[in-house]
Amino acid sequence: MKFLTWITVVAVFILMVWGNVVSSTGSGLACPDWPLCHGTITPPARFEIILEWGHRLLAALGSSLMLATAIGVWKTRAGKWARVLLGVLVVQILLGATTVLLELSRVASSVHLVFAQLIWAGFILIALEHSKMLPTSSHWDPKKLSKWKRLSWATLLLLLFQIALGGWVRHSHAGLACPLFPNCGEGFFPDVGSSGIWMMEPTVAFIHRWLGILLLGSYIHLWLLARRRKELTALADLTALLLVTQICLGIATVLTQLSIPMRAIHAANGYALWGCTLALMARGGGFLVSTKR
Repeated sequence: MKFLTWITVVAVFILMVWGNVVSSTGSGLACPDWPLCHGTITPPARFEIILEWGHRLLAALGSSLMLATAIGVWKTRAGKWARVLLGVLVVQILLGATTVLLELSRVASSVHLVFAQLIWAGFILIALEHSKMLPTSSHWDPKKLSKWKRLSWATLLLLLFQIALGGWVRHSHAGLACPLFPNCGEGFFPDVGSSGIWMMEPTVAFIHRWLGILLLGSYIHLWLLARRRKELTALADLTALLLVTQICLGIATVLTQLSIPMRAIHAANGYALWGCTLALMARGGGFLVSTKR
């Protein structure tokens, strides 16, 4: 069962990265209908159709693995997560269909991305639980554990918001709304429209860019706290490395004029950062209800 849980985690990760490639290449409407593709299960073998139809087939495989995993852990401690995840999975499938039927609505596409992160997070927790990597008690005193929980939850939620902003930027085709770095355009801040209100696309791109930099402060604090625990050191170092890499990839993505390979790597690294942050938080006791030692 442990093997199946980790296979599911890997499958969901690949599915998310593939979805990003579909979006980055503009292939999201290569199959304009749903659930079939051009009214058939064997659509024309054009590149953009292969990407979109392949993503749907991979989603079907991933959903089967998620269902099998949920059933397998139903009566274990992870069963409570599995029951919630099955409901979220149904919503995610409907969101995927809605995204196509609404012709890649920015709202539907961005919500679809957020739900994917939540589903992946849930199966990471299930895998950690079945690998006996989640603590049942903490070696920290109650005050330090409480501090860890507040900081790790705040960092995780801020990162989720950052990922959602990134999805909005991508689906709004606003990746070059701030085409320079560190300036947004001619000046540091986005241009102001004639109405005196910041234009939406440059503003969202600007916030997404600098929120990533501001996340450094939260992660440095989390990293320093995690390194006080030997069992968290390696994961904390990996998470810090992923964050620094993500910032560099974000800058490189803009400077390479949204190169498709760079966008895909940037997304994959961001999803890995989300997964490692969640794992670090959970292994440090972020989900412990009791603070007794």
